[in-house]
Amino acid sequence: MPFNARRVGVLARSQGHPVRVAGPPRQTHTATPHGLWGQPANLIPPPFTPCGAAPRDLRGHPARFISSPRTAHGAAPQISRGRRATLIEMECMPFIVKNRHCIMPRIPHKLESRRSERLMRIVANEGSPVFQRRLEQLTASPHQIEWLSPLKGDDHAEYYDSAFLDKLGLSALAPALKDFWPESGPRWDGLARTDGGEVILVEAKAHLDETITDCLAGPASTQRIVSAFEWTMSKLGTPQSRSRVSWLSPYYQLCNRIAHLCFLREHGIKAHMVFLAFADASDVPAPVSSETWRVITRHMRRSLALDKHTYRAFDHDIVISEAELNQSP
Repeated sequence: MPFNARRVGVLARSQGHPVRVAGPPRQTHTATPHGLWGQPANLIPPPFTPCGAAPRDLRGHPARFISSPRTAHGAAPQISRGRRATLIEMECMPFIVKNRHCIMPRIPHKLESRRSERLMRIVANEGSPVFQRRLEQLTASPHQIEWLSPLKGDDHAEYYDSAFLDKLGLSALAPALKDFWPESGPRWDGLARTDGGEVILVEAKAHLDETITDCLAGPASTQRIVSAFEWTMSKLGTPQSRSRVSWLSPYYQLCNRIAHLCFLREHGIKAHMVFLAFADASDVPAPVSSETWRVITRHMRRSLALDKHTYRAFDHDIVISEAELNQSP
């Protein structure tokens, strides 16, 4: 049967519930692995695993199962509270397998979408004169924008790690990025480049709850992220003493996006990062007005001491209502 990445496992932040696994663990006891809600686990052999062999990840390495302290000896593997599951090299994410030893950091999406994902697709695939005008106003220069993601002809995919660099034509920076940030970095909602040789990274939101994010990395990765943040603060001229909240919570996502903007700028890339807020989205339970978005973004930046910094001229906040998005040029 051909490998279907959509069937392989689930990504979960569990409350100590057993999780579905993408291959049978080595079991010396008689316990049966169970799914998220206690039912027998749907054991799907991972690709490239010979019949009867121990489960292996997509790179061919032995599969790694993570257990919480509450897992009884021989019971199903679990994920501890508050930690994002990373079972079998994140096979539970719908990655595209390039070959036996490589996973491309790319997340394809279904045709159906909602909220910021739906509106971001309109910007990238149908064009948005209002987005282009707002960006030109902020940068004081005209731009002819070529969108690279999320495109309809590319499964509306999002890119991260070395793949987002490849998409922007910056593959040479992949080793430096690997030293700067641990694997499974920011998933970019939008990627584009301009005819002037500039690159645009977009983080899109349509609901206030989406702005509250915590760092869920493991201890080793968290230490690397803290080091990257300290380096970023030094380059931005924003000492940690000025920040009223930690960069790891509650606005972690905004911080790691700005850290990547700083990384690119420090390597001589003419990069822009856009925090794109969609106002009055029709499919959001409590639509957010344009004015509320402006207040929220100002509050976030002041709390993080990111309202003024070295690369603020390339770090943009743009608010667009759904009605403006649908306006003809």
